[in-house]
Amino acid sequence: MFRSAILFLALAALFLAAPEASAKSIMVIHSGSNNDHWSESMEEGIDEIFPTRVMTGLWMGADQDDSEEHMEDVLDNLRLLLKVGTPDGVICDGHAALALFRKHGDELFPGVPAVFCAVPGRDRLPGQRPIPGVRAAYSAAETFERMLELHPKARTVVLVVDTTPLGKEIRTQTEAAFQKHMDRIHLIIPGQEAGRDQGIDREELLKIAEFMPRDGLILFGTFTRDKDDGQVCEDALARELVDHAKVPVYVLTGAHYGGGAVGGIMIAPETHGREAALLLRQLWDGANPEKLPVRVLANSETYNITALKRAGADVTKISGYEHVEAMQAALERALLYVGAVLGLFVLGALLVAVFRRMRR
Repeated sequence: MFRSAILFLALAALFLAAPEASAKSIMVIHSGSNNDHWSESMEEGIDEIFPTRVMTGLWMGADQDDSEEHMEDVLDNLRLLLKVGTPDGVICDGHAALALFRKHGDELFPGVPAVFCAVPGRDRLPGQRPIPGVRAAYSAAETFERMLELHPKARTVVLVVDTTPLGKEIRTQTEAAFQKHMDRIHLIIPGQEAGRDQGIDREELLKIAEFMPRDGLILFGTFTRDKDDGQVCEDALARELVDHAKVPVYVLTGAHYGGGAVGGIMIAPETHGREAALLLRQLWDGANPEKLPVRVLANSETYNITALKRAGADVTKISGYEHVEAMQAALERALLYVGAVLGLFVLGALLVAVFRRMRR
């Protein structure tokens, strides 16, 4: 009983702790897991548009478990959350979140404006209730071409994808771009090679990354399922690949960039959050959801210039690389300065403590 009361008060605070009485509330339903890099960055984009809104999140964890039993648990948690109050708007982050809303939205959120973001594909989804949103399209082919342009001496590219529909889409894009470079490049898709297509697991992928040839590159697409159909934490795997690899690792989403990858033409979570918030504001202003377009957002080309230069890449191929390099160098100097100041502060505190003990 006590725990239920505490849970009720905690949930109520999410809706009632508004900075002002008239502030509207937003529920963000994330397809992925709690506190992953994507959802954090995506919510930063929402905050740019609604800095004073009351926002609460529900993480479905569909990247780790998409079983029917788990989805029933998610639905139960959502119903519990809604006992506190109904939000003024809903943002569905990803395919699983949108699928949940399409199935149960009329029951759980009657009349509540809703939008979606970060859902792969290019067409408006079917359904009785029109839901505007912004779609995501991976730039695997463009990133593959860019990798070879930046690394003219590269001879091997390892593409990391699983056999999910998204993995197959990324593979198709990459293989299409590869056709023009077959005389120069050896493309390897671990676990999906002819005659060895039984899949692959996390440990095997890390070994491949560790023993890559010096003229190799890695393109990390998506990997949420291993050869035994087990769930894989994709964000953690991307970071581990970077740690194990002695060659540059390129990525296709900003969620994987923060772990040390050198860059790529990426889906930007902040942009998806910001654009979804702008659509929600239009609905609050009275726009007809059927007349709001479903757009595919352009991806962001982002690189760590310092890491690329260290890897021997021809960074002159990157437009405005001097400006980016100067900004990154300034940031590194600022971080060193902050670290030095903190170090001196800690050293001073230790000296004061030692002096006081000596006086005793």
